Amino acid sequence: MGTPAAAVSTTTRAPAVASLRLLAFKFEEAAFDRWYVFLVLFVVTLVTPVAIRLVSDGVSWVVAGGSLSSYFNGEAAKRLSADAAALPGFAWAAAILLTPWLFNRWRRTVGPTVYRLTQSGRLLGPTAPSDLESKETYLQLQTDLRRAVLSPRRYLFVAAGFVLFLAPAVRLALTIGLFSYTRRLGAVGLVYDLRTLLLVLVWAPVLLYFLGIGAWSMYVTSRYLERLVEETDVTVQPNHPDHCGGWAPLGGVFISCGLTVAFVVALFAIGVSPLNTFIDSALKFAGAAGFIVFGLPLVESIVVAPLRALHVQMVAAKERYEDAVAARLSALEVQVLASLDAGALEHAKESQAELEIVRSLYPTQQGYPTWPFTGRASASFISAQALSILGPVAGALWQAIVASR
Repeated sequence: MGTPAAAVSTTTRAPAVASLRLLAFKFEEAAFDRWYVFLVLFVVTLVTPVAIRLVSDGVSWVVAGGSLSSYFNGEAAKRLSADAAALPGFAWAAAILLTPWLFNRWRRTVGPTVYRLTQSGRLLGPTAPSDLESKETYLQLQTDLRRAVLSPRRYLFVAAGFVLFLAPAVRLALTIGLFSYTRRLGAVGLVYDLRTLLLVLVWAPVLLYFLGIGAWSMYVTSRYLERLVEETDVTVQPNHPDHCGGWAPLGGVFISCGLTVAFVVALFAIGVSPLNTFIDSALKFAGAAGFIVFGLPLVESIVVAPLRALHVQMVAAKERYEDAVAARLSALEVQVLASLDAGALEHAKESQAELEIVRSLYPTQQGYPTWPFTGRASASFISAQALSILGPVAGALWQAIVASR
């Protein structure tokens, strides 16, 4: 009870208190933290067959009496052009592996932001940092989030990804056929076929698993933030330097979350557009329909719902502030008139001066914030969500126009 405030502030900012574990298992955290390793291994998986074929054909060319320079100037270019058709698809798949980078930026800001807003009194009400009830409330919310992250329902998101992947994977396998490269290229073609098997049987499931787990983490955390805002006292500070009532840090969390979702959705939109030549129109339309049924509600739950809850609370705080200021103005106006009626001119002047001060605090004068971001930040958020909603629809419409011609 007698501990100085500075000492309490130093100890309560320990990582064990401020951190929020948004992934269920250590191996998931390690995988997201070392996403670049997956990217490197994926690129190695893609280029290894091409490199082996170039080396093998180059050795055969030299053994047959040709020069190495003529091989690289002629035959090697033909070999590379044969593989060039798959480059856009491989680049698209590699871009998906950049999603963990955006996810990590969001994941690492949630805990410190919630802790900062809690300890400052903006989230759980104007309590002192040493208030035991404030700490217990934060720890209870932390426990609730951890329990939600560990829910078995997390695997429904993974299962949804596998279901969406299964149809195009089977269709592609039936169209191309197993060991098609081996039949055309011999022993070197076996390396290409092994790459295809690795992509379909290893890389795709791993990628879908972590995308599903990441989506679940964002969904649960957004629901957590929404409940946190709705069920606790929200304090807005109109004169806060961030011009967002002190809520700019949480606005940054929303923007980071929205950009991550928009990036994934943009890649999905490319997948259902004519740029993707690996699957046919029927599967693309099925994917777009699946997004409308499953993806749009998910985007709304992850990005829009918690922001809307905070906006409602900030609007309510503005209305309470307006009512308080209006009541004060009315009382001062009554005092001014009463002083004038009583002939107390000096007292009326004092009340009039106080009246002008209170009037300057009115929300219309100082710009009371009702959103947790302003300016370019709001433009980034709105454009990202427009892309999330319209991207797959535009891709499907583009595909329909091309198919009709």
